[in-house]
Amino acid sequence: MKITAAKDLRDLIDGTFKSNLRKIKSQSEFNLQYQKAIEKTFQSDFFSKSKEISTELVPKSQINYQILPSVIAVTNYIGHCWQDIYGESILISDNEAFDFASSIFTEFKEKQAFQFINISSSFSEQNIQNIIEMIRGNSNIKYIVALGGGRVMDIQKFIGYKTNITMIAFPTSLASHVYASPKIHALPVIKKLGYELTIDGTPPHLALLDLSMLQKLFEDNPRLIYAGLGDISAFYTARSDWILSLEKSGKVRNYFVEALIEQVIYWLSSFPIVKNFKDWSMHYHLCQVLLCNITDWEGSPPASGSEHLFALSVEKYTKEDMPLHGELVALGVIIMSLIQSNDYEYISRIIRRLKLPMSLATIGVDKAAVISGLHDSLQTGLSKNRYTVLNEINESELNSEFDKALNQLISEKIIFH
Repeated sequence: MKITAAKDLRDLIDGTFKSNLRKIKSQSEFNLQYQKAIEKTFQSDFFSKSKEISTELVPKSQINYQILPSVIAVTNYIGHCWQDIYGESILISDNEAFDFASSIFTEFKEKQAFQFINISSSFSEQNIQNIIEMIRGNSNIKYIVALGGGRVMDIQKFIGYKTNITMIAFPTSLASHVYASPKIHALPVIKKLGYELTIDGTPPHLALLDLSMLQKLFEDNPRLIYAGLGDISAFYTARSDWILSLEKSGKVRNYFVEALIEQVIYWLSSFPIVKNFKDWSMHYHLCQVLLCNITDWEGSPPASGSEHLFALSVEKYTKEDMPLHGELVALGVIIMSLIQSNDYEYISRIIRRLKLPMSLATIGVDKAAVISGLHDSLQTGLSKNRYTVLNEINESELNSEFDKALNQLISEKIIFH
């Protein structure tokens, strides 16, 4: 089933199952893989709770589209929602996100939260502990609300993980899909609390994607929209690494998930990118939500392979502002697809059409940082217990393989300094 034919996540999952069942040799295994997806996504306690919360907080008349009960698109509504819950809420945000959102929805300034937490400066592990203790000690606090992007929501989800409080998210950026992901990244402030690796938690119980705000973002800073497409493009290389790891370990491939991934890659190659973000936002959000649910069914590998190991590694060598994660991932997809002997020219054309930068300077890294990040990628993977194409290369030859790949991409004018 094509992404553009689906009206929500359940429709996409069911349609993909029906359209591929007869093509698969092991239909019983394919059916089991489909049933696992249904059970984990639609028969969980989280699904029931998110359905209850969305019914309570979002009138049907305000819904533009609903990917899941936990992910709903609205227009000019999050200010009204905030007005209904502010007195029972802790609000987490940062300066940039708060200023942007409150310039559109003045309710965020006019209606002060029970407690406002600004993570822009001097935010430590002790602040997190204090918030957790405040929630546990005060029955008047009903919600923890995130207004912002990935870092804000990772902190929100960690606090939710520790307290079981209801989480509401108002994403101000689509540079990441954290708003729909059960994974909690171990940010430095979280690592100081003893969590070194990614934590399996839950997404916010309700993420309201306000299309009027996201349209304004698209007009003002489209890179914060396009970068999310870079993260989705990781399916191209991650799928290959995932299949390789399954074959090496003798485990059964998940052809149902592979069929879904194939449809996402086709969508990336073909959907029309027009100035009105609302015209293509639904299928964009559907792909982000699908990605997050796939990682819940199968773990991170189907959506996060050697390209993410590269992105995580190179971030350590950035000198000033942190590059957008999705842009680094897209760069990693191009490099790793060449190393995998995949069709790197094909995925490069897709990444270019997604208006993602092909220039290192535009991304915010230099060649030395890219080389250093590539050299560290294998060790980053080993620390995460990931098997990728990098494990297939003799360690003594890794550096020359990386240098050769990067120089080839530069000489072919696919990547620029």
